[in-house]
This record gives sequence, C-alpha cells and structure tokens, in this order.
Amino acid sequence: EVRNLAGKVAEAASTTTELIKNSMKAVENGTMIANKTAQTLTEIVNTTTATTKLVGEISTACAEQAEAIEQINAGVDQISSVVQTNSATSEECAASAQELSVQANLLDEMVCGFTIDEELVTREETAENEEPSEEEENAENGEEPEYVDDDPDDDEN
Repeated sequence: EVRNLAGKVAEAASTTTELIKNSMKAVENGTMIANKTAQTLTEIVNTTTATTKLVGEISTACAEQAEAIEQINAGVDQISSVVQTNSATSEECAASAQELSVQANLLDEMVCGFTIDEELVTREETAENEEPSEEEENAENGEEPEYVDDDPDDDEN
C-alpha cells in the first residue's frame, strides 16, 4: 500500500508540478495581456487627448467662421440697402427724364408755331452794330430827354 500511496503521491506531485507550470504560463500570458491592455489604454488616452485638442480647434474655427458669416451678412445687408436706394434713385431719374422729354416736346411744338421775320432780324442786327444816338445814350445814363420844339409858332414851351 505504501507503494501505491507513494505512486499516487508521485503522480499527484507530477500533476501539481504540471498545474504550477500551466498556472505560471497563464500568469505570464495574463501579464503580457495586461501589459498590452495598458499599452492600448495609454494609446487610447493619447488619442483621446489629441481628439479633444482637435475638437477644441474645430470649435474655435467654427466660432471664427460664425463671426465671419455675421460680417458677410452685414455687408450683404448694406449692399442690398445701397442697391435699393440706387434703384429708387434710378426710377426717380427715369421719371424726371420722361417728364423733361414731355416738356421738351411741348416746348418744341410751341416754338414751331412761331415764325421769324428775317427782315426784322437783319434790321436788329444792323442796329446793334451801329453806335447809339444821343437820346439812347442819355436814356442809358438815366438822363431826361431834351425837349426840342420843332414848331416855331407854338408859344407853349
């Protein structure tokens, strides 16, 4: 029986040794997996930090773009206002031009009704070129015309 027991003890020792070896391999594998997990988690933390930084930069860029869009909208509103003002002014100018055209046509019709006496124009041009008479000079200077009695029989002077 002792032999039997010794055989069982030897077998149990061998099994225990095998179990210890397997446990050590499992611990080594577990340690390796834990190290890989730690490394992966470190990479995840680093990536998350970089992503957070990028999200912050994107947020800043979006805020800047929103401000730029507001400025563009204000500029477009100003341009729209100027265009509306110019349009109204153009309409007023067009209406004024139309009214002036109508009045010019009426004036043209009125002037066409007049005739020019060429002989009278020629006489007036000739008179303008001649020197003024003494009476005309006195009248221009504001002097009273001199009374000349052409009738010697008239005693009323």
